[in-house]
Amino acid sequence: GTLRKTAASRIKTYVGGGLSVAGQWRLAAAMTGMDAADIISGTWEEVDTGSYSRIGSAMAVSSGVWTFPETGIYYINLTGMLYDNTDQPYMGSFIAVTSDNSSYTNVSYNYNFIDSNSVTNPYVTSSCQYIFDVTNTSTHKCRFVVDSATNGIVCDGASNYNKTHATFLKLGDT
Repeated sequence: GTLRKTAASRIKTYVGGGLSVAGQWRLAAAMTGMDAADIISGTWEEVDTGSYSRIGSAMAVSSGVWTFPETGIYYINLTGMLYDNTDQPYMGSFIAVTSDNSSYTNVSYNYNFIDSNSVTNPYVTSSCQYIFDVTNTSTHKCRFVVDSATNGIVCDGASNYNKTHATFLKLGDT
């Protein structure tokens, strides 16, 4: 048996070096009058308050469609802050993904009930997660969508703290 040695700086090559992409984004302003199956396509901004710091390259978003900065297996978390002033049997959000840059599949949902009799403009928070294997950054994308029983809901946002927001973490290589 040969005893092999390596420099400590190379250990991460063999056991992994932690997250290489981690970023958080938020909807910068409320989107009003949203209907069932509307894409959350408003102005998204990367978080820039407090002690936020991204790891690696940033996600890109255009018209509500998210592009990943590099291939890999990603954890996606969407938190939607929604409200409406009418009774809603259900209201929530979901994550949809595509692997052909065209046909989207809804992969994660979260719904809540609103009883407007108890408070004006009641809020609900809808949180959903998904692990997505991005093997091609040109074809593998995601988008976030609202859903409700009746139309005219609000997807809330703010530019100085997180209301509706998303977190993307690259867990490892594909």
